[in-house]
Amino acid sequence: MTSYARSEAPLEALAEIKPGYPFRGAITPNPDGDAHVVQVRHLDPVKGFERPVTLDTFDRVALSGKRQPDYLQPGDLLFASRGSRFFAAVVPDAIPPHTVCSPHFF
Repeated sequence: MTSYARSEAPLEALAEIKPGYPFRGAITPNPDGDAHVVQVRHLDPVKGFERPVTLDTFDRVALSGKRQPDYLQPGDLLFASRGSRFFAAVVPDAIPPHTVCSPHFF
């Protein structure tokens, strides 16, 4: 049996931590929008991205504002914090291009 030494490090030392996209007000679907958005309702707290991800999985939205979006990449980790629900999910390989996450994620 292999034994590993335990070590601790703050998450910020291991990864770049970014907040979700700062939508102003409610997230309004727009079929002609320039991006997709992952919201808490799209994830299962135990299974993460529960169903196969396609272009139709997430709402299309028009991104406004001055901030350059941080688009999700396959393998990114999403940490959700909303109320008493805290969970994480790995962004799948099939994530559509130009997809952001809501501000409930970091």
